[in-house]
Amino acid sequence: MTEHISGTVSRYDYEAQRWTDVVILSDSNVISASTVRQCCPDGAFAIGGVFAGTLSLVCRLPGMGLFQVRGARITLFSQYNGEASPQQIGVFWVTNASRVGDIFTLDAQDAVGWTDTSSYNASGSSVTGGIGKYLVDLGCSQTPEAWMKTVTAKVVDLVECQTGIPNMLTWKDYDLAANDNERYCNQMIWARDDEHIYETIYPAMFACYPGSGASDSDCPRDFYIWLATLAGGFVHALPTGELTLGQFAQPEFGTAVIHTNEIELDTCDIADYTLQLLRVTVQSQLDATRGASMEIYTSPDYAHRVTMRYQIADDPFLDGFVEWYIYHEQTVPSVWTIAHSLWRSFTEYGGGVVVRPFRCTVHKAARYHLGQKIEIHWRGRGETSETVYQSTITGIRWTFRGGTALSCGGEDSRVMADAVRASKGDKALQEARNRCNALQREMGA
Repeated sequence: MTEHISGTVSRYDYEAQRWTDVVILSDSNVISASTVRQCCPDGAFAIGGVFAGTLSLVCRLPGMGLFQVRGARITLFSQYNGEASPQQIGVFWVTNASRVGDIFTLDAQDAVGWTDTSSYNASGSSVTGGIGKYLVDLGCSQTPEAWMKTVTAKVVDLVECQTGIPNMLTWKDYDLAANDNERYCNQMIWARDDEHIYETIYPAMFACYPGSGASDSDCPRDFYIWLATLAGGFVHALPTGELTLGQFAQPEFGTAVIHTNEIELDTCDIADYTLQLLRVTVQSQLDATRGASMEIYTSPDYAHRVTMRYQIADDPFLDGFVEWYIYHEQTVPSVWTIAHSLWRSFTEYGGGVVVRPFRCTVHKAARYHLGQKIEIHWRGRGETSETVYQSTITGIRWTFRGGTALSCGGEDSRVMADAVRASKGDKALQEARNRCNALQREMGA
């Protein structure tokens, strides 16, 4: 399998107000290149991921200096033999650079990296009081994806205030038609009666609620995380550069299929268990007397599966849903619809999400996507035939002429090491919540 690389290094021309290519990348001047993309924390499976894709690039840039390279934009393509045209790897902005002679080592991030931009950099902007205050002051309710577009528009303003460069980011809507008309999680309100559960014709609308204090955050990425969690998925940058909402087992990307002869020797590890969604917990506490909660759960299968939980709490958009629908309009009786939609996003969306932890390095002329289903036909040492394993891709590391390392997170929580590791953060968070709730009750009394 032969692979070729191409692309551009661009700098923004402030006088002409456009990006200008200063170096053309090719096989002749790229020494090495690799990218890492993920939608879940390392070694884990979780909803609400908002992770920047990263690029490591070593290349020759004759005539360039360090100050010219820092802040440059890199657009990268690769092409395998048999592909009709180069395929875009991503759009990245240089965050760190070093050089020896004309050989540069560059680190870069994709568009998600801009979501850490602070609104306090935006003097004279409508978000100088904080992006959270701006969203609250809008005083409107929107679907999770509509809020993501709103946040993106404000990040664009913040980046322009910081850099002087307009229209740095764009948002691409979730494509309903490309995904077999399956809606993303919590796009609509669900209802139930004595006979069945059904999706209503009413969009689930969320407001940004200020009372809990969570919306005081100044980091746009926090708002993407809250919204992506409600949407049961993740926010990431596409290879073409746009930000978008992803779902696990997304039908748009089909199923990746790999075989033993396409996997690099001694790189394949596949867990003998899959993950089971044991419990979905949705909790909202508006004040000392007003709140809402719901749990959906099933019985654990410890013999064959490792349990995991979805838990949403301290989410200003969930609080806005509760304040408006349950207490103001009183048209939705509980947050069951939120919990059910999250449960369904794992058990039913795209035919159901299969999470079997694995990692392997693949050498195949194929492209892979975060959240994509994967089917691994694997024959281990001493085995005479391949066994088929199904899972979901949560991590992708592409290396120029070095294959693609694919993985799915989900450590075995049945071991003592996981209990010890998880207890520290969980206890600290729970203690903070308990203290806050006690103070609220005291003040309410």
